[in-house]
Amino acid sequence: QIVNFSLNRLDLNVYNPWIQRKIAELPTVLDTAQQNGYKVVVDLHTVPGGYSSSGTNLLFLNQTLQDRYLSVWTEIATKIKGHPAVYGYDIFNEPTQNKPGPPGVLHWQELAEKTVKTIRAIDTNVTIIVECAYTGNPPGYKYLLPVNDTKVVYEVHMYSPAEFTQQGIVEGGYPYGVEYPGQIAGQYFDINGLREYLKPVRDWSLAYNKHIYVGEFSAVRWAVNSTAINWLRDMITIMDEYGWDYSYHCFREYNGWSVEMGDQINNYTIDENTARKRMLLA
Repeated sequence: QIVNFSLNRLDLNVYNPWIQRKIAELPTVLDTAQQNGYKVVVDLHTVPGGYSSSGTNLLFLNQTLQDRYLSVWTEIATKIKGHPAVYGYDIFNEPTQNKPGPPGVLHWQELAEKTVKTIRAIDTNVTIIVECAYTGNPPGYKYLLPVNDTKVVYEVHMYSPAEFTQQGIVEGGYPYGVEYPGQIAGQYFDINGLREYLKPVRDWSLAYNKHIYVGEFSAVRWAVNSTAINWLRDMITIMDEYGWDYSYHCFREYNGWSVEMGDQINNYTIDENTARKRMLLA
């Protein structure tokens, strides 16, 4: 992840030196990954701009920000073209567009096409990863079209039902105490409920014969009665059944997703042999 959650992304005088430092670090990061046998998805998590009051990424409303976004991908592709540790480029983490931009500013479908062409002018072989403009969530696949490129993988993120997977994360958010499988937000959720929520992605992939990558899926470690593992197991069953690639979110970032801590909400003791970790590594 090329990410900084606290960065003032709207001010390019702040964003530019930060992103240039991060791009300069990429070869070293990729060298380390290669030495340890890992493939890396280079994820532009922090794009120029931030969000409007409606939740739309500002670069869908501002030509200067959009131009800078495209030039960032020119710089990344030029810097690390051909590196053997690269699995692919995730061109935009969780794009969100719920209102049209001004004339001349591209909406996400158009911008995704242009970004792919920008990268292809530099690197004709690298895998490119595209998400839908609904924060990467399954319902957005009803509105996404495939881009005009044969080496594109399509990404989805899965945290549903959020009342379960994100329980107790923030004060005032989803309350702690929801169990899976079970009655959640007015309906019964089990593996079939997860399949139903993922149906737009499954139908889309079959209709267009496109490969799916689940770039993020997770449930908080403290889900009541240690039931996060039930949700994770069902997700892995579905993804394996569909032949999708996937990455657990995430490793040593936010402690709530950690598989190296126990199942109690206020316990931060490291446990490198949790049941969730063993299942993911099985």
